[in-house]
Amino acid sequence: MAKQNYTTYLKDNLFRLSDLVTLGITLLVIALNHQILGIGVKGLLNFIAIALITNIFIWLTNPKQNTRSWSYNRHIFESFKMAAINLVVFSLINLLFFHNTYGNVLLTYVSVLFTVNLVVRNILNILLRHIRSRGFNYRRVIYVGSPAEIRAFNKELLEKKHYGYRMLASFNEKLEQVDCNINTPSDPSSIYDCIIDGNIDELFVSNQISGKEIQSLITFCSLNGVVINITHHFLSGLKLEPLSVSINQKGVSTTITIKEELFSTLFRNEFKRLLDVLLAVAVILFLATWLFPITGLFIRLSSKGPVFFVQKRNGLNNTVFNCYKFRTMRLNTESDIRQAAKNDARITKIGKFLRWTNLDELPQIFNVLKGEMSIVGPRPHMLLHTQLYADQSENYLQRLWVKPGITGLAQSQGYRGEISSKQQLEGRISRDIEYMMNWSFLLDLKIIWQTGSNMIRLKRMGA
Repeated sequence: MAKQNYTTYLKDNLFRLSDLVTLGITLLVIALNHQILGIGVKGLLNFIAIALITNIFIWLTNPKQNTRSWSYNRHIFESFKMAAINLVVFSLINLLFFHNTYGNVLLTYVSVLFTVNLVVRNILNILLRHIRSRGFNYRRVIYVGSPAEIRAFNKELLEKKHYGYRMLASFNEKLEQVDCNINTPSDPSSIYDCIIDGNIDELFVSNQISGKEIQSLITFCSLNGVVINITHHFLSGLKLEPLSVSINQKGVSTTITIKEELFSTLFRNEFKRLLDVLLAVAVILFLATWLFPITGLFIRLSSKGPVFFVQKRNGLNNTVFNCYKFRTMRLNTESDIRQAAKNDARITKIGKFLRWTNLDELPQIFNVLKGEMSIVGPRPHMLLHTQLYADQSENYLQRLWVKPGITGLAQSQGYRGEISSKQQLEGRISRDIEYMMNWSFLLDLKIIWQTGSNMIRLKRMGA
C-alpha cells in the first residue's frame, strides 16, 4: 500500500490544521482574560479540557474533504459550523456536569472562535490560491476519458490554476496512453504503473468508461491511497456547494443522493434571519425614530389619506401577506391593478421623491421583523402582476421559493420601477434566480452596499 508522507499530509490538511491553530488562539485569549471573565485557574483548566474534548469530537466526526475548489462563502459556512457545534456540545457538557458555570464565558469563547477561524481561514485561502496559481502546492492527477473530455479537463485546469491540480498523464476509454509526463522505469503505457511511479494523488475517470475498467481502477486506487473521481457531464453545470453528495446503493439501483447538510440549512436560514433582524432593529432605532415622523408629516401635507400604504403581495411559496410602504399616490381605485408609470398623475410631489430614493420601501422593515420578508431577496409584486408575469415567463414562479426582499440583486444593478417590456421582466427574473443559486452572506452584504450607494447617487435604470 502507498505510504503517505508528512509533506503530503500537511498539503492536504491545511484547513483542518488551521482549525487547531484557531482553537489555540481562542483558548489563549480566554486564558489571558480568565479573571475578567470571572473564572479562576481551576475553572480555566476545566474550560480548556471541555474545549479540547469538544473539538476532538468535531475532528473525529468531520471527514477530510477536498477544499481546493471551495469558495470564500464555503469557508464562512465552515467557520459558522465549527462555532455552532462548539456552542451545542459545550452547552450540553456545561449544563450536565458544571451546572451552567461557564454560561457567560461560553458566549465569549464561541464569538472569538468564530471570528478568529473566519479570519484565519480566509487569509489561508487567499495565500493558497496565490501559491497554487504560481505552480506550488499542487496535486498530481491523471485523467481517463475521450480525447474531447481530456482537452476540456485540461482547459479547466488552466482556467482554474488556483485549485492546484497538475495533469501528468491521460488515458483513453480503453486505458491506452494518450499523453504521459511521468518518468517511469516500468511500463509507461500502463496506467497502474503510472499511478505508482508518478506518485499520483487523484484519478479523474469519465463515466463513459466501462464498469469493469472503473471497478479495476477503484480497487487499485483504494489499495494505494489514491483518490478516484468519477466525472459526469451533467454534474458540471450544477451548483452543489455546500450540499452533501453521496452514492446510495440501498435502493433498486445505484443513485447519486444530493441533500443539504443540517448546518448548511441553519447557516442559510437562521444566520440570514439573524442578519435581517439586526439590520431591521438598527434601522428602526437610528433611522425610523426620526425619519418616519418627518416623512409622515410631508405625506399628510401633500394629499389626503393615510401615511402608510398597505397592499397584498405574494411572498415565500406564493403565500399572501400585507406589504407596507409609505403612500406615494393620491387615493385612487387602481392601486391594485395598475403599476406606477413614468409621469403618473397619481404620484404626489413627495411621493416622486420617495420613489426616486427608494425611501418609500423603508416601512417594509416591519415586514422583515414579522418574518414575511428579508432585507435581500426578489422584490414582491402585487397579486395581479404575479399571475400576469407567471403567464409570460415559465421561470417567474421560481422567485417565490425564497422570501421576498426590500432590495435584491436586480435592484442593486438598476432594475427598478415600471416593467414595460418582456426584456425588462426577463432581466429581473434572471438576476433573481442568479441570486437564489449563488446566495452567500457576502453577496447579501454586497447587494446592501450597492443599493445604498445607488440611493445616495440617485441611480436608476429603466431596464
